[in-house]
Amino acid sequence: MEPRTPRPRFAPENSRRSPDGTFRPLKDFPLQDAEGRTLSLGDRVEQVSVDEDHGALRSRLHHQGKIVGRDWDRVYVVFDQGWHYLVNLPPQHLRLLDTPEIR
Repeated sequence: MEPRTPRPRFAPENSRRSPDGTFRPLKDFPLQDAEGRTLSLGDRVEQVSVDEDHGALRSRLHHQGKIVGRDWDRVYVVFDQGWHYLVNLPPQHLRLLDTPEIR
């Protein structure tokens, strides 16, 4: 009987390998808005620039929404206007709003 080759091990979806070879959680890689402020889940944001190649459409310019998720380099936003649909955008197209909201 042939020895069994172990399957490759993959990183958990919510972590990333750091330069030293260890896996670090997603929260260790903060995302920043157009003004350099750190974005968090539940924050209220406004789209402030247009880049149609990356999902920042002109029709959503200055629309406000809430961050409901994130990935390594994108945030998931549900905008208030329109169909209340989920959109993923690079964070540099958003501006953090100072209006507090109950989460």
